[in-house]
Amino acid sequence: MEIFYNNKQILNNTFLKPSETQLEPKIKIQLNSNKLYLLIMYDPDAVVGTFDHWIVTNIVNQNIKNGLQLLPYMGPKPPPKTGNHRYIFELYEQKELNIPSLKERNYTINMLRKILKLDKPLFKIQFISKNEVGGRKINTNKKKNRKYNKTKKRY
Repeated sequence: MEIFYNNKQILNNTFLKPSETQLEPKIKIQLNSNKLYLLIMYDPDAVVGTFDHWIVTNIVNQNIKNGLQLLPYMGPKPPPKTGNHRYIFELYEQKELNIPSLKERNYTINMLRKILKLDKPLFKIQFISKNEVGGRKINTNKKKNRKYNKTKKRY
């Protein structure tokens, strides 16, 4: 499995800005075209626990676009001051034809494997991202921005 954002191939632990990942990635799969596959993209470091960004089922002929989206793609948007987030893609051989619908985006990967009756992933690739702060950095420490008054011994 190969994953591309803006024609840039993602290797394990590649760092991407959230602005680089808002459009659905292109994914190339070279597996048995007679089988069904299922793709999951999730963030295990989300503030609310695991956050599921994308789930596509019934992938045939190695083409993600022909699959059924259980959860449409939602690009990463990690909140400020939450550090690095891992965004993990896992590709599975799909055993069941009828997949239950999902209403929420906060299933852990183990819950998803159980609900969707999945074995171990065939491929697992992750990239890392964190919140982007636009513009210049603002100093929030007011004491550093003021001059020290030596006679009054205060800022």
